[in-house]
Amino acid sequence: MYRGLKEKFNSWAQALRENSAPVVWIPSSCFYAERIDLPEGIQVPDVESFLLLELEQVAPFPVESLYYGYILDHPQVPTQALLYATYVERVRALMGQDLSLAFYALPDFFAFLPWLHTQNMGRYIFNGHSLALLVFEKGSALPSKVYSTFFKDAPTQGELMAAQQSLKQRYGGACAQQVHTVAHFELLKDDTLACFFTDDIGVPSVRKTLAQLWQADARDALFREAEIRKRSLDHKLWHGLTAGAVSVACLLGLTFMGSLGQLYLKNREIFLKKETERVERIEENSNLLKRLDQFAAQELRPFKMLEVLNKDRPNTLYFVSAKAEDLVEMLVDGIARSVDEVNTYKENLERHEDLASVMLDNVSSSGGTVRFSMKTRFKEGFERT
Repeated sequence: MYRGLKEKFNSWAQALRENSAPVVWIPSSCFYAERIDLPEGIQVPDVESFLLLELEQVAPFPVESLYYGYILDHPQVPTQALLYATYVERVRALMGQDLSLAFYALPDFFAFLPWLHTQNMGRYIFNGHSLALLVFEKGSALPSKVYSTFFKDAPTQGELMAAQQSLKQRYGGACAQQVHTVAHFELLKDDTLACFFTDDIGVPSVRKTLAQLWQADARDALFREAEIRKRSLDHKLWHGLTAGAVSVACLLGLTFMGSLGQLYLKNREIFLKKETERVERIEENSNLLKRLDQFAAQELRPFKMLEVLNKDRPNTLYFVSAKAEDLVEMLVDGIARSVDEVNTYKENLERHEDLASVMLDNVSSSGGTVRFSMKTRFKEGFERT
């Protein structure tokens, strides 16, 4: 048991130094992302529950069907969070065992956040196949918007510059000229992550704590909770057994240590052979990342539709359910304070450039609350990315 645990931890350290037990960077183009203001005085342990409620309000599908994570603007006293989500079953089907084998599974923009800006600014980041534009506001450490595009093959310099201009036009504001890239990463002995970049022009501290890593990890909550418990238990067992092994080694002397060393080396050789085979499988599965973008646009379209409906929604008008029909229509049930408020909201939507029609149905008033159903149909040219 002692040898097995020692080999396990040694293999983690060596494999991660060789990038063979990967931190998987998921392209930003796979995610729906939204910056959310947190209630004043909220405690860090309560943030995830609050964000889950927010996600349930904007997601037209159950939270259980999503991979999601978040990044805080400050580790101890947060005021904002960047919440992001994508689909569980789609990622599992495409990635196979890759995400479960990874030490961490993170969105590619995580390496750069939080990053406090003193002026309004757009920042480009590139991970080899995905280019993203993070839009920062003055005084904020998290982007208010994340625009992104995906390249099926590694882009040429010309293709990369054209993509920069396209993202800049969507943003419409000032952008930095540089494109920041994560050159490589290193998992430190305490399982925290250090990222290294291809430039040194103001990229913030890249040391990521365990709390930040698990908050940002995009895998489902049950997997993350089980993995945290497992690693914590393994570390405790390892430290306890290490102390016991030292005492035993002192009592048994050099002869025992020599035989133990020979046995360890033999088992180590067997382990490394198996680890090499596992690494080859990981490398094959990691190529599937390139296929994520083929599905991301269609699967994230309901989020874009709901974002349009939320843009002109009054604070006192709420949706209680939302359902996308054929990725063209959105059916919502909601409540409001008055019929006039519902009619005004409908008129505002009718003027929206992306909507072809807006129809109200089943408007009823009871006890000072108005309930309504609304069907909205989007134009054929409505953007899908």
